[in-house]
Amino acid sequence: MKNIMIFAFLSLTIVSNCLADLKLKSVMPEKIFCYPNETVGMAVEVVNPDSKALSAKLVVELIYDLDTQVPITEQDITIESGKSFFWKSSWQAKPFLGIELHAKLVRDGKPFTEKSEFFTCARSVHQVLMIGCGSHGGWQFSGTIDKVKNTYPAEFAKQYRTTYGNFLEKFAWAPSDFNDMTPEEDRWWAG
Repeated sequence: MKNIMIFAFLSLTIVSNCLADLKLKSVMPEKIFCYPNETVGMAVEVVNPDSKALSAKLVVELIYDLDTQVPITEQDITIESGKSFFWKSSWQAKPFLGIELHAKLVRDGKPFTEKSEFFTCARSVHQVLMIGCGSHGGWQFSGTIDKVKNTYPAEFAKQYRTTYGNFLEKFAWAPSDFNDMTPEEDRWWAG
C-alpha cells in the first residue's frame, strides 16, 4: 500500500510539472479609488513555473457596466523558465464607478488563464463608498501599540485594500480611544 501511495504521489507530481504553464500572478490597479481624469497606474505580473521558455499573448482591458470593454494592450510575450514578466501602464480615469482591470493570456486564439482586480472612479468617494475592514491590532489601547507599531501601517493598508475599503472613519468616544491621547484633566469633551 505504501508503494502505491508513493507511486501515485510521484505520478501526480510529474504530471503537474509537465502541465505547468504561464500564470497571472497579480493584476493590480495602483489604487482602489480614483477621481475622473486622474492618472491611474496599473500592473500585471506573469510568471513561468515551467522548465522551458513559454509564449502567449497578454491581453489587458478595462471592463465597466458589466460588459463594456476598453482595450489597454495586446502584446506577445515570451518568458524564460522560472522568470517573470512585468507589464506596467497608466490610464486617464473616467467616471465609470465600478471598473474591472482584467488580464488574460491567450494562445491559439483561446484564453487559458484570466485574472481580475476591481477599483472605482467617481467625483466623490461617497458615490462608491466602501468601508473596508482592517484589524486595528489593539493600537488604541494603552500598551498594545508597541507590538505592532513597526508593521501596523503596511498590514492595515493591505487588509483594507483586500476588502476594497476606500474610506476610513476614525471614531473616538473615550479619552484613550484615539491613539492613547489620555488627557490630564478631569473632563473630556467629545461631540
